[in-house]
Amino acid sequence: MRTKLDFVNDQFCQMYFSFSKDEVNKLFEQVFDEFGYLDNSLDAREEVKNKIDFDILEDKMEESEIVIIGPRSTKFMTSIEKNKPIMGITQMCILPEDINISLPTFIPEELYKFEIDDNTVDNFVREILIENNLYKLENVSRVLEDSVITYDLCYTSDDLLIKKVENQKFDMENDDDFDSAIFKNKKVGNEVVLDKGEVVTIAKITKIEKKVPFELDNEIVGKIKFGAIKTKESFLKRIKNTLEFQKDIQISIFYIIEAILNSNQFEFPEVVINHFLKPIKNIEEHNKDSLVQNIKRMLITEYLIKIVELKTDDEDLSDEVNKKMNDLSKLIFLADGRKSQSFTRTLFEDQIRQVKLLEYCKEAGLISNIRL
Repeated sequence: MRTKLDFVNDQFCQMYFSFSKDEVNKLFEQVFDEFGYLDNSLDAREEVKNKIDFDILEDKMEESEIVIIGPRSTKFMTSIEKNKPIMGITQMCILPEDINISLPTFIPEELYKFEIDDNTVDNFVREILIENNLYKLENVSRVLEDSVITYDLCYTSDDLLIKKVENQKFDMENDDDFDSAIFKNKKVGNEVVLDKGEVVTIAKITKIEKKVPFELDNEIVGKIKFGAIKTKESFLKRIKNTLEFQKDIQISIFYIIEAILNSNQFEFPEVVINHFLKPIKNIEEHNKDSLVQNIKRMLITEYLIKIVELKTDDEDLSDEVNKKMNDLSKLIFLADGRKSQSFTRTLFEDQIRQVKLLEYCKEAGLISNIRL
């Protein structure tokens, strides 16, 4: 494999790469050994492509001294086939080598005065109860965002009923089988067309129910199994304290990033912005400025986090902050287990990285009043 690094500017880099015909054939042999895909099949070519992008190029990046920010974008300039060389380019945003970011020295105390109210706590408790099946169903007259719908599934052709499957259920909050919007505001007896193919598939609504969480008491708290907490009062207090902790994190990060963004300390080249805009399809012109600002916020956050990781060798959080993060993690999974575990875990890992940034700023005395 041959590579050549090209630094477009201090925030953007691209690497040209090439594989000889013999190297390509060896990659196909490796794919055969690992997966059993034969010769030039589509699966074999796809695996060779993935091996180059996610294994070989990834290792090559780690050997270099550049610090990558966000995802790489790889383009193959030749087809991927046996007995043919491969050429391509991978592009990435990078942490500027001599970056120097000035931080605000304090966060206005009035921002912290915003408190988590009882409604927010109640809504969070509702999510936890429903997620843990601690609710009953009650009949309602029309479909709302949290409804559970019972319907008969009818398959018809030329207005003739071919097949009927009774008592199917659809959870507006949980299921991905159909677009939930097609059921919104429908009533019992209404018919919803699910598929307009040669055979028309229709859902005839027979019952509409809503989820009503059980009233929170000590017995219900015991069923939730949140650590050693056994009483309603302790449970509600822990939730409020944890949400206050998360709120303070969000306020601190938001203020720091906005202060840096508004100070115009450095510019983001067009090639950097376009790198993140490119994967987004159908950008409406009136939304573009907002997207660009959000990309800049993301880049500033990543720059700061990477700087701290390099300075601290990615040290662990302090015991006190780690305990609070563990509580936050448990509550996130209790309330939102419907999302994929990997999605929720990635979201939480991002929060850990932000908290490490804040803890460093606090302990180093860079920002005097960060709340953790």
